[in-house]
Amino acid sequence: MELPRICYFPENDILVLDQNEPHYMGETIAPQLWVSYNRNNDAVASVTIDFAANLLQPYLFPSDGQQCRRNGVGHEDLKIRYTPETDTLELQTGQPPFVKKPAMPGIYVNFDAEGWAMGVIIERAAERLRPYIGPTAAAGMPEPATAGADAAAGAD
Repeated sequence: MELPRICYFPENDILVLDQNEPHYMGETIAPQLWVSYNRNNDAVASVTIDFAANLLQPYLFPSDGQQCRRNGVGHEDLKIRYTPETDTLELQTGQPPFVKKPAMPGIYVNFDAEGWAMGVIIERAAERLRPYIGPTAAAGMPEPATAGADAAAGAD
C-alpha cells in the first residue's frame, strides 16, 4: 500500500487523505466525516474531514500545551479522542464492537457488524497533519495544498 496523499483546502477547511486513485461510492460517518471507496467498492480510497482545522486543532494542537479537556466529547454524533502518547486520533460514531480494517498506511476505518463505516483512526496524526492544520499553518505560514509529508517523515 502506498503512503496516503494529504490534501488540505484552507478556503473550505477540508482535509482529504487518499490513495490518489478515483473515488466512487462513499458513505457519511458523521456530518464532518466521510469515506469513499474504490471502483470495486471493496477498499477505502479516501477519508474526508470537513471543518478539519476547526474540529481537530483543539485536540492535536492545544494552545496551552495540555491535552484538550474536551477529549472524548463529540461534535453532534462524532466522538473525538486523541492520545498524545501514541499520537493517535480517533473519530468515532456508534457503539463497539467494531472491525478495524486498514485503509492506507497508518489510517484505519472501523466498521460495524453490518459493514457500515463507523469511524477513522489516524496514527501519527499530529505529525502528519501539522503542516496543514497545525498552529503555524493557522498563523499564516505557507502550507502546501498537497504533499508527501509522510515520505519526508519516513514510511510506516
